[in-house]
Amino acid sequence: MATAALNKRPVLLTIICILSFIILVGSFMTVSSPFVRVLGTWYPALFGVIILSKFAATVGVWFMKKWGALLFLTTFIFSQLVYTSLEQVSYPEVVFNGIVVVIFLSFYKRMDDNL
Repeated sequence: MATAALNKRPVLLTIICILSFIILVGSFMTVSSPFVRVLGTWYPALFGVIILSKFAATVGVWFMKKWGALLFLTTFIFSQLVYTSLEQVSYPEVVFNGIVVVIFLSFYKRMDDNL
């Protein structure tokens, strides 16, 4: 019974996960857009991997798993390296994802180690 109370998802994480799901569903549609294809032949696949990784991380956080928070952090860092190298940095996205990473990691101790 103690682990059920420990792993109960806080309202803040619920709100952020729902917002992230909505944003990621919108991002799925941009993977095959002409704007993305102009950047390079490999970029749509890389962009798709980044979006799928963020989606998987958000699902992990939804279920209060530590791997979800760590995967989101790793994907955030990797995506910023890619976007910076392509000179495609979106500062609102950096701020939003940075805040999300900080909030996810602030609840890290309450998350479950197991898969």
